[in-house]
Amino acid sequence: MRDQINSLIRDSGVARAAEELAGLLRPAVAVAEDEQESVTADRSAFGPAAGLPTGLDWPTWRGEPLPLLADLRPAELRPFDGAGELPRDGRLLFFFQASALEDYPPEPGSWRVIPCPDGPRGSDDAIPAAGSPAPRNLRFAHRLTLPPLESAAVEALALDEDESDAYSDLLESVDELYAAEGAHQLLGHPWQLQGDLQQECLADTGRGSAPDDWRLLLQLAESKDMVWGDGGMLYFFVREQSFRVGDFSDVHLVMQSG
Repeated sequence: MRDQINSLIRDSGVARAAEELAGLLRPAVAVAEDEQESVTADRSAFGPAAGLPTGLDWPTWRGEPLPLLADLRPAELRPFDGAGELPRDGRLLFFFQASALEDYPPEPGSWRVIPCPDGPRGSDDAIPAAGSPAPRNLRFAHRLTLPPLESAAVEALALDEDESDAYSDLLESVDELYAAEGAHQLLGHPWQLQGDLQQECLADTGRGSAPDDWRLLLQLAESKDMVWGDGGMLYFFVREQSFRVGDFSDVHLVMQSG
């Protein structure tokens, strides 16, 4: 697929920057719902398919349990993690209370990302279900991503108006290569709907010295029981230096709608 994308770049209206764009390609993991009706507790899933490890309390916000959006198992993801950036084992849990979007930006504490061991679990009967998507297992695929037009990486290319239009067309062509896999994605460059997400993370938090100090961790598109605004996307971003040492306490959440 890399050769195919590089060919699209060379044939586009931004061919003069082909070498730079090839260097900006970033591997990502496409995340899609498994079509199997039965749900397996030991696999990655949207929603609370399995209880939390023994000894880990369910996180709360304003006294209520946070909905569990995704339970990812790095051991399953390893074959698709082209850069080998994810933890090697355990679980990576993504929590968020969608009602916090009513007063945007959402209040810190309304989302959490918690890494934990994949050990003995508490009773599944104790799983809070309110607000969480219905459990369904996930499947994964490798994909390559280019940075969005509104980003520091593309701004550095100093594209003129015609080249900017051509780059937007190029992004659409690359997206079409992966259309069957949907828009849920782990790592890579974000599928940006409006405005520079990295700049928004920097402005919202005051942490970091430049937009590219922030990187995408997980993006979730709308689905039947995950709704973000009007045709929106939910993004979990993390600072690069925190991600490299496995620190997920520094995650920031952003929502964009179409």
